[in-house]
Amino acid sequence: MFAAAHTTIVCTTVAGVGANFVWILTVASRTVSNPALKTSYIAPSISDITGITALSTAGNQAFTLTGANFGPSGTLAEVVYSSGGRNKYNVSCTVTTPHSQITCLSAAGVGTGFSLTLTIGGQPVVVTPSPLRYVAPTVSDVTMASPISTLGGTMFTIIGANLGPKDALICPIVTYTSTSGGAPYTATNCTGSASPPHTQLICTSAVGVGKNFVFRVTVGGQTAPDLGTVHRYAAPSISTITATRLAALGGTLVTFTGASFGPAGTPITATMGPLGTEHALAAGACWVQSDGSARCIAPAGVGTNHRWTLYVAQQQGTSPVSVTTSYAVPTLDTLTSSLMTTDGTTLIKFTGRDFGPLSLDSSWSNLGVSISVSYGTYTATGCVVTGLGNPQMMECSSAVGMGGPFPLVVVIGGQTATGQSLVVDYFQPTISTILPTSYVTNGGTVVTLTG
Repeated sequence: MFAAAHTTIVCTTVAGVGANFVWILTVASRTVSNPALKTSYIAPSISDITGITALSTAGNQAFTLTGANFGPSGTLAEVVYSSGGRNKYNVSCTVTTPHSQITCLSAAGVGTGFSLTLTIGGQPVVVTPSPLRYVAPTVSDVTMASPISTLGGTMFTIIGANLGPKDALICPIVTYTSTSGGAPYTATNCTGSASPPHTQLICTSAVGVGKNFVFRVTVGGQTAPDLGTVHRYAAPSISTITATRLAALGGTLVTFTGASFGPAGTPITATMGPLGTEHALAAGACWVQSDGSARCIAPAGVGTNHRWTLYVAQQQGTSPVSVTTSYAVPTLDTLTSSLMTTDGTTLIKFTGRDFGPLSLDSSWSNLGVSISVSYGTYTATGCVVTGLGNPQMMECSSAVGMGGPFPLVVVIGGQTATGQSLVVDYFQPTISTILPTSYVTNGGTVVTLTG
């Protein structure tokens, strides 16, 4: 319609969307345009996002955008929501109320903190943050073949809800920490299950040790409540022990082969004794070389057939009855004095090797071992190790007795000492006085001899 002759034309726009339109005017079959003059529909604006905004990770749930300048029915509306450049989803949307409402169906996905971008006719509008989010994951169970290998690589399944689809771009984080403490382990290769989706994650266990793990699952930046379990790694086991003959003063390097000791550097402690548990080694005396090898510095001690127990992350493994260590057989060197008084007050002192620690050391009682020194039919008492040199010193109190000579028999921790033959003897009797020196011929006089 001409509003003014020759200079002005007034037009009414049609419903539409878009920007940067160039007008084309045709008058009497003649066409004219000016590319420098462009017009646009007003860009869309969003006033509200309603419907289901806490979305199932399975998707296909409707939410509604309310606003203005969305265009007529049938207008193509492009909607994308993303979280920090990750978890970006393009969704299908339709203008359901011309110009003012758009309904979209959510995509399968995970995450929270989404910004939403609506683009109509090339004109975008951004809502950040939007109320859209996926429901946080929950975990109800962890299934795995327990115990799992300390070498890692065991497949296991997280069962729950809203765990997300099988998507290479979604990287669930699954960690598990022992209730006894320590750093968490992080599972590897965690992915959503294709069948059934959203309710399972398939993961691979890490190299580790321990038991009673609490699992934590994070999907799309949202963390499920922790789930406690009784799952565990395999306990350590001992198959062989080298250096089966130990120095009685300690210091022998003992090597264990077996399984499930954990990676090199894993903290490990040990005990030893007839049952493998009686005598604890000092802190730091043992270390893990590899999953199948560990070493300890043996403590001072005596005795035979001691089993060993290795402790790793509150789990333990004891060597079989047939896999034991024994301390070196004691040997005798010299005897300080071989003569004893008959009244049992003589201190018998002798030297040798591999007598064991000082008698006040707790290993004697812990290992259930003792010292026995005898000669003839007599048994010495109060035998103690008094020196740790080379040779060592031992001393005992003689028994009341007489006679001799007698070989000295020394048994330490059930092992009879070898080496030099040491012989003890009681002093020969001597007479210093006889009273009385004369007595009647018919007998009956009491005569006293002293000596």
